[in-house]
Amino acid sequence: MSDFDSEMFSHYYWFDTAEKLKISADVLFDKLSDLCGQTQRPENLLERRKQQLAVFQSYMMLLGFSLENLIKAVSIKSYTSQNKSVIDFRNLQNDVWQVNNAHDLLVIAEKCNFILTGNEKDLVARHAEFLIWAGRYHIPKDKLKYDEAFGQQKLRRKKGDHILIESIFLKGKQYLNS
Repeated sequence: MSDFDSEMFSHYYWFDTAEKLKISADVLFDKLSDLCGQTQRPENLLERRKQQLAVFQSYMMLLGFSLENLIKAVSIKSYTSQNKSVIDFRNLQNDVWQVNNAHDLLVIAEKCNFILTGNEKDLVARHAEFLIWAGRYHIPKDKLKYDEAFGQQKLRRKKGDHILIESIFLKGKQYLNS
């Protein structure tokens, strides 16, 4: 097996990537906090709002990718702990994650018994919106997704999200170290 294969299929590398993405997201969160705390003259409000939105979308997207890598690391560890090997990417998607859409994080978590609370599931679902479309494009592929995202207020942070993020990472780290 080449270095590419061992890195691709090891839960250690997926978790390492999750941590690095979280570190980057935390830097953006600090910048967002600075932008939200600034007081500027009225003529600069539009520009500040544009900066806040840009940093917010990037923060949510990076944290979404971080959560995705964490959940996938747990699923790979779960699969390989059953004395099974991952042989290629198709095997990873079909047998390990067991999904057609590799961004379907809640299904992946459920299939590998990575237990999330209702609030944690809500957080993962909101961040998934940003990694799928809201952090990359101004609109999703179909109107139903758009209406759902705004109707269910999926494109925002909630009070206590930082605690939930740490909780999910702690669960993941404990599982990976067991």
